[in-house]
Amino acid sequence: MNVVLNKLNTIASYAAAISLVIILLVTSVSINCFDSDFYKSEYKTLQTAQDLGMTQKDLNLATNTLLDYLQDKRDNINVEITVQGSKVEAFNSKEAAHMVDVRSLYHFAQILRNMAFVILVVSCIYLLVRLKKGAWTVLSINYMKAAILFAIFFIMLAGWAYVDFDAFWTAFHHVAFRNDL
Repeated sequence: MNVVLNKLNTIASYAAAISLVIILLVTSVSINCFDSDFYKSEYKTLQTAQDLGMTQKDLNLATNTLLDYLQDKRDNINVEITVQGSKVEAFNSKEAAHMVDVRSLYHFAQILRNMAFVILVVSCIYLLVRLKKGAWTVLSINYMKAAILFAIFFIMLAGWAYVDFDAFWTAFHHVAFRNDL
């Protein structure tokens, strides 16, 4: 019986640790992806509006439309902007179709984060009831192990992206999306 309970303790502590990493990762991506001030700053630094032949205001409008769509604040990304003196749709049909998939991926990440939160809470409660004061020790040890594994994984991904970003980005799209958009 003790062997089974010890395995449950280990499973619960790893579940909590992995859940915490998922929560932190998805939350971090959400916070940073929807920081419109970051985009404005980068656009200004890179002179993106000038390179695209549009005003900063139109570039910000297109960006905000896209970000609002991903967060369910809009039903579509249809927005007109002026490029080189002509009114055009900011996003073509292929880009709009791709953003439907991106939005679904973002929603999946939010659901995953919420499920991870539930798993984290349930696992912590189980460990606190089962182990009392020793729960935090078991949690912290297994969190460190899980964090190290995640760090190694993300360092490898970052290295791949650094060495050959095009291959990394293409592979990411093949894994995340099932169409040719």
